Amino acid sequence: MRMQESVGRLTEAVASLKEQVKSHGDKIDGIGKDVHAAKVVISVVGGLIVLVGGAIAWTVNTYISTHPAK
Repeated sequence: MRMQESVGRLTEAVASLKEQVKSHGDKIDGIGKDVHAAKVVISVVGGLIVLVGGAIAWTVNTYISTHPAK
């Protein structure tokens, strides 16, 4: 009888560990998706900063070239 109880407890423990491993895998997948989203956001924001900086530089350059120093 003792042996059957021990085997039953071990089976239950293994099943519990399987569920825990599955939930950890889901968490890791979620973190991977978050990292990917952060990279995309940083790329988009960086691109916008470059575009705005280029527009400002073009505007300043155009203003300086059309208004010579007196």
